[in-house]
Amino acid sequence: MTKAFPKLMLWLILLVTATFLVFTTKLLSSPHDSCDDQIFASGNLPVVRAANETTLPVQKPSESLQFVSSRAERQNQTGLEHIVFGIAASANFWGKRKEYIKLWWNPQLGMRGIVWLDRRVRAYKNETERLPPLRVSSDTSQFAYRNKRGHRSAIRISRIVSETLRCIQRYPGLYGSDDRMQACMAELGVPLTKELGFHQYDVHGDLFGLLAAHPVTPLVSLHHLDVVEPIFPNVTRIQALQRLRMPMQLDSAALMQQSICYDKTNSWTISVSWGFAVQVFRGVLSPREIEMPSRTFLNWYKRADYTAYAFNTRPVMRNPCQKPFVFYLSRARLESSTDQTVSIYTQHHAPQPECKWNITDPTDIDRVEVHKKPDPHLWDRSPRRNCCWVLRSTKKSMVIDVGVCREGEITEV
Repeated sequence: MTKAFPKLMLWLILLVTATFLVFTTKLLSSPHDSCDDQIFASGNLPVVRAANETTLPVQKPSESLQFVSSRAERQNQTGLEHIVFGIAASANFWGKRKEYIKLWWNPQLGMRGIVWLDRRVRAYKNETERLPPLRVSSDTSQFAYRNKRGHRSAIRISRIVSETLRCIQRYPGLYGSDDRMQACMAELGVPLTKELGFHQYDVHGDLFGLLAAHPVTPLVSLHHLDVVEPIFPNVTRIQALQRLRMPMQLDSAALMQQSICYDKTNSWTISVSWGFAVQVFRGVLSPREIEMPSRTFLNWYKRADYTAYAFNTRPVMRNPCQKPFVFYLSRARLESSTDQTVSIYTQHHAPQPECKWNITDPTDIDRVEVHKKPDPHLWDRSPRRNCCWVLRSTKKSMVIDVGVCREGEITEV
């Protein structure tokens, strides 16, 4: 029995070794795609479908892990294809207001949406790709509306975005659709999200004070364009917005973002609202003051009541020496050799009151040239104003550089 045990162990080792060699040889000689591909083809994994039920290609194990990770990140990012635009419009004003939509609507970028009208309007074939589909919203005569200052069209607008029609009935005395929607959201326990980039500012007059001191947040929308002046002087509202598209296409993340710097040689304070305007002030003003919108506008009831705004404002400077010299965007381009945008701002020659300060007069400056490198990841970082530096200043022109603040840098007065 003692002599037989080593022989038994030897035969057992030889059997295991032979089995291993046969299995390995068979595995190496089998076709490359006979294993994993059969798992995917057999339907053992769930099939991924898009909204239109088109089957998407399933990721194979042979593809690199890095590629899988980057594609997953792209799929998790919110894009235009995830947003549905519900646009309410009056048939009486559709002929004029549709021109605003044409400036930004682009179905090739995955945009989806519908324009809801109060009655049918004439549609033109050459506008099919430039506008969302048109629909007529249902009748709202069964809903009560008792606000003497408003218009019952607010009911129709509320219905477009609200699933609770019973809730709408409970608030007949509210003025507008936004009031009514917030009331219905409050019943659901959903708080209002305040996004500063949406200019839901019901004002009249000149938006310059608001836009030149835009908050540190992306510009998302402009509101009530028909009751405010064109954002650029001496052009129509549509032409003004078309001009704004130049910087938008070059560096949309930085549009309207304010930078504050100082020309210490001339004792000037400079505010750059990139892609829109540059202001030059005589004297030294603090960033806290410059970042606050000046009241160039009136409230919704056309009164100069600064207590009616939901944000801090400052009065228009009355000292004739502190009236800013304003330079509006004229043109913009990308300098391929330096990979920087070059935007040109020309002075808006408005009457300037006499100033007796012993400070250099910016009157003769014709243009301001601003250099800036596009920064598409601006809002991936913690919000902060860009810094600006005066590179060159002569009697006729000024060159400014705008960019991310250096480590530890502050806007030093």
